[in-house]
Amino acid sequence: SCRTNLPGVRPFVTPGDSSSNEQSHEGRRDQLHNFPWHHDLVIHEAGIPPIHTRADLLAKQPPETKRRMMLIHISPRNLPDEYGLQIAPAGLDGTVCLAEQRHRHTEPQEVLDALSRVDLFRDFPIAKAAEFYAMVERKHFKAGDRIIEKGTPGDTFYIIVRGKARVQADDRDDEKVYGPYDYFGETAVVLGVPRTADVYAKTDIDCLTIGRHDFLYFIRGTELAVTLGRLARVRKLASWELLSRSSAFRQLTTTQMTQLQSILEDRQIAEGEVLGAEGDRLEHCFIVAKGQVEALQDGKRAFVLRKGDFSSDVARLLSGAAGHFTYRATAPGLVYRMPRRGMTAFLRKNPGVYMRLTEASRGPKH
Repeated sequence: SCRTNLPGVRPFVTPGDSSSNEQSHEGRRDQLHNFPWHHDLVIHEAGIPPIHTRADLLAKQPPETKRRMMLIHISPRNLPDEYGLQIAPAGLDGTVCLAEQRHRHTEPQEVLDALSRVDLFRDFPIAKAAEFYAMVERKHFKAGDRIIEKGTPGDTFYIIVRGKARVQADDRDDEKVYGPYDYFGETAVVLGVPRTADVYAKTDIDCLTIGRHDFLYFIRGTELAVTLGRLARVRKLASWELLSRSSAFRQLTTTQMTQLQSILEDRQIAEGEVLGAEGDRLEHCFIVAKGQVEALQDGKRAFVLRKGDFSSDVARLLSGAAGHFTYRATAPGLVYRMPRRGMTAFLRKNPGVYMRLTEASRGPKH
């Protein structure tokens, strides 16, 4: 049989098939005596015993039990109306929906689950959990609702519990979509600036929200304050668009993209500037945002990195090995650096990304 009795899920049960060789009439009788008839939905097999239960025996159940029971493996002609039994409808049109039953622990469980799943807070001490639970508020938005209006004060930080949100910005051609355990609104909250884009509910959506002053108090004395400041700055520099168009990173999920953005360090480069020397230990990798960088080996140009290109052999970066190339800017520009420590943490969380980048680094260069 299959049954469920989980917090937040209405209980239902269905008995499993058994062959006549596996179960005697007495065994079937004992199973029915001990059957959990109290469940909100009982899907029962009716028909020829001992594999199924005779419909006339099921008709002897109390009226309240029969109201919760639906029968399968029996045709309407074999089910007299006076039995007061119903056949389970077939197909998607016959889907039975049970109203959600909220367990008293469901809400705190969801809040603490969000705290543990959001990468920003994953390493926070357990002592922060009670503080987090005390300051968050739950908000629900229907599909199409505007959650954030461009130009308004940044006074709230959002974490998605279920559903999806989309970002609508004037300078974007593609659609940025956030899903469960993604967060948004941190840029305006951290920098104290107006919202830079509209955010709409793409589906019905449940969010946990934290007011600006509570959020800044919550992250006090942690590295998160620095990380979010850096994240807010690089997001203003259109790093998302760059990463989403880069052959190395365009397959990242929304969550992975945000994680990667949080370790980026933007750096203006001058013509002729050396970004890393051949034979030196690799301490960072980078992606070119503007300009052009040439890779030299034994003093000769091996390849050129242009906008969206990624510099590193990640296996050598993570091991702290020496670099194979000297990287030199051939024009003024902008790069996003990824320090070895931050990149190591990111790739440990996302081994699939590590495998793709490793495979890409073995391919032909530019």
